[in-house]
Amino acid sequence: KIEKKLKFPVVVKPINEGSSVNVFICTKLNVFKNLKSLKSYKKIIIEEFISGREIQAAILNFKKLGAIELKPNRKFYDYQAKYNPRAKTKHLIPVDLTKKQYNNLMNIALKAHKLIGCSGVTRSDFKFKNGKFYLLEINTQPGMTNLSLVPEIAAYKGISFIKLLELILKDASKNFDLIHSQYGSMCSYIGSFIKNKPKIISLHGSDFNVNAGNIEINNFHTRLARFLSLRAMIHYDHIISVSKRMQNEIEKIFPFKNVSSIPYPIIMEDFYPINKELARKKLNIGLNETLIMFNIANINASVKRFSLAKEAVSLVKKKVSNVKLHIINNVSYEAVPLHVN
Repeated sequence: KIEKKLKFPVVVKPINEGSSVNVFICTKLNVFKNLKSLKSYKKIIIEEFISGREIQAAILNFKKLGAIELKPNRKFYDYQAKYNPRAKTKHLIPVDLTKKQYNNLMNIALKAHKLIGCSGVTRSDFKFKNGKFYLLEINTQPGMTNLSLVPEIAAYKGISFIKLLELILKDASKNFDLIHSQYGSMCSYIGSFIKNKPKIISLHGSDFNVNAGNIEINNFHTRLARFLSLRAMIHYDHIISVSKRMQNEIEKIFPFKNVSSIPYPIIMEDFYPINKELARKKLNIGLNETLIMFNIANINASVKRFSLAKEAVSLVKKKVSNVKLHIINNVSYEAVPLHVN
């Protein structure tokens, strides 16, 4: 029945993921295999696959910022193509379109931005095939990494990364009574420039704690993060830290500031005890294997010291032969409890 209703190939993906995590382009031969691999998700979406050129357009504060074309070396513009420099995805600006085609692209992006009720910055993802644009989705919180597309489009237009953030925040602050910087470091530093609004900053460990290791880039990164966080805290009305120790240290530096500590929360509906044997069975892990868990969102982030974790486990293996480093990376939010248990 499914094969009769679906026109292959199709795109299968979780409804609540981003960055093309666990997205599959499926044929009749592999659709059920890929569907089974997504069984930990509560909802998935199956949609028509549209081939063609990958073009994305950005809107900033109801103005047409620009567009970029992606040419991945992989099957499609997946997670690795987006975030791994070794994937060598080509980023093309300006996009090779006629003036009429470019205006049509940007008009559709702006119309989608307004129709959905967006503000600030959005990035609309298109496929361009046989002279026609197909709008796949609109991203209301587009990426802001060094490989992200909106900053790249802005840079081509002569807008620096810092200026881009200022423009986004300036527009956003007009409609709100309170500003909350969810991180320290650069996030809070940019937020500190917003005037005449009460401001709260939430500090994570990497925003404040200095890496005492001997890797120079990590030492520099953590010291820069702390420097920016400290400069920003001067302009915030309330500071939230993730530990009592951090709170005590901040209060010594800023004795007249309002400082509190709120540890990272756990959503008990999602993170609950699961029988260890059952969890291992679902993950195809042997009951007698000794695991050391390493949870890392970005395996290429040097500050997370992944190389040090591997080195530590190699030392442990000299004493415990069957020990393994169990890496939680690029898995769904719903699947994390299985790994933890």
